[in-house]
Amino acid sequence: MSHDHYRLLVMNSPDLVAHVADGVVAWVSPSVSSILGGDVSQWLHRPVCDLVHVDDRDVLADVAQCVRMGDAAMGRMRVTTVDGDHRWLEVHAQSFMDANGKPAGVRCVQLDDNERCKIFGHPDRPAVCASLQPNPEFCGDSREQAMRWLGHVEEATRPGQ
Repeated sequence: MSHDHYRLLVMNSPDLVAHVADGVVAWVSPSVSSILGGDVSQWLHRPVCDLVHVDDRDVLADVAQCVRMGDAAMGRMRVTTVDGDHRWLEVHAQSFMDANGKPAGVRCVQLDDNERCKIFGHPDRPAVCASLQPNPEFCGDSREQAMRWLGHVEEATRPGQ
């Protein structure tokens, strides 16, 4: 199956599908409108913990911990609708994997303790790595700025964008 086929399945699913990055809703399927109300844009860039009923945040924390450990997880929790009511949702969560099967946001296993690539110049090095060249315009003045830029690149180039 192609990425386009999977994208069509997700975009037309009656289930709510979301991509949460660093505890914030990065993407949500159009079905959010029929399940929780409002427009897709109203759900983006919101901290997930603010959307879950205060009495169910321990369930959310347990699910998030399982995902951080690399496991899939399930939990039942109340999520606030756009009009302030709550709807029970059964949440199934797992790490978001890139096209090579690496969980997004996970440090590359080919980096050494000094953040240098262990397979630099090797033919097995992914082409995307070779295409990234240092540039003050993108990297800024610090490692933090460079990492933020790389995060934007990863988000913009993930399959299905």
